[in-house]
Amino acid sequence: MQVHSTKQSLAVAFASAVGVIVIFTSSVHLAALAVINLGFILVFMLGAASLAGWRLEADIAVALTFLIGLSCDFCLHLCEAFMMAPQALDRPRRVINALQWVGTTIVSGCFTTLLATTPLFFTTVTLLFKFGIIIFFNISSSLIFGIPARK
Repeated sequence: MQVHSTKQSLAVAFASAVGVIVIFTSSVHLAALAVINLGFILVFMLGAASLAGWRLEADIAVALTFLIGLSCDFCLHLCEAFMMAPQALDRPRRVINALQWVGTTIVSGCFTTLLATTPLFFTTVTLLFKFGIIIFFNISSSLIFGIPARK
């Protein structure tokens, strides 16, 4: 029952994220790319939890659901900057322009969040420890999957 309700929660969170992304970016294409990005992050997080030997219990189910919202931030800031770049630029130049505009802010936001989670690694409360690990890896994977690699 718990796995089924977790799947339902994730589906509702994904659908909500897609709807909000389409509304705010006015682009189904960007929403599709953001969903692919979210899928990579979710699979990465599920794989990491499995490798850590964590079972799908209430704490992991809740964390996975709210991580969908956290995972959207970096790629959406980059999408917005891409959309705001001058239309006269070709696609690679628009990506570079977007990275120059918000790249430092995104990376800084990532590192401040990572630093904020580090005290949770030293707690004896299992729930807080797991949340710290989950948020740390979620933010890291959001940055890795959200920032395009340059040639």
